[in-house]
Amino acid sequence: YVVPYGNERQNQAGKSATVYALAPNKPVALGIDIEYVRARVQARNLSGECLFEAERGTPEFATPDDLIAFLDALLHDAAAGVSRLGIALEGAGIGVPSHLFGHEGVAYARIAEELAARCAFPVIVDNNIRCFTASIASREQSPVSMLVVTIRSGIGVGIVIDGSIYQGERGCSGEIGHLPAVRDGLPCRCGKTGCLETVVNRAALAADLHAGACGDRPAQQRVQEATELLGKAIAAMMLVLDIRRVAVYAELGEYGSTLQEPLRRAVGEVVNPGFDFDIRYQTLDAQGYVVGAAQLILDEFLLR
Repeated sequence: YVVPYGNERQNQAGKSATVYALAPNKPVALGIDIEYVRARVQARNLSGECLFEAERGTPEFATPDDLIAFLDALLHDAAAGVSRLGIALEGAGIGVPSHLFGHEGVAYARIAEELAARCAFPVIVDNNIRCFTASIASREQSPVSMLVVTIRSGIGVGIVIDGSIYQGERGCSGEIGHLPAVRDGLPCRCGKTGCLETVVNRAALAADLHAGACGDRPAQQRVQEATELLGKAIAAMMLVLDIRRVAVYAELGEYGSTLQEPLRRAVGEVVNPGFDFDIRYQTLDAQGYVVGAAQLILDEFLLR
């Protein structure tokens, strides 16, 4: 996994030093992010380079077997593409939402075991928000406690406590997107109605932010209400877990950053007086989900 990269001339007598670098073609792992709308695939190495990538639309899954069949085809196609580059895979990490089947929980272990048997290489399956959170937390210089909130077609929250990602008893931690928000609201994919993510999601917020910036008063009101609902949900998690640092990542277009101050105010109205906190908005780079998924495999090659 480490190869000679060249020589470095020394200023003193003796042989030149040999410079080494991480091998570009091994270990290489697939990272797969399954969103409700699209599925992204990348092959990545330890240097963080992307050697192969592909994307597909995500169909609806009625059962875990439907998901397994889709992932099986995705893995075989990606493995074939990587093989044509002369690269052997060490495994695949896959990020999957918790509510694909209209109820709580995805059988991550069972799906991983079935796919590993079909593909003949290791497969790890986890919640995609935890994959994304792992990629964010890995950038920190020291262990931190923080909430990583993402807004895409749904809402996810990754919980980091002293540098470790909290999964929950059934792997469903951080599902604030399915808190009740609107009485008699829209149907949600989880089977309930009026869940928070039926109001706070990429499509609705991006459209209202743009319209609101153009002077549309009803759109401005909807943004205010959505921000207050999201802020209250985040604040509740902050109080329960005593976590004071929050990073919000979203794909909301050019006006997304305008959410930061309203969110800060909404959180401040709920937390206890004197509860010092930091909440920041950043544009979401969806590649983080794929990077984190691949890291599930590549972490096995890193000394900790």
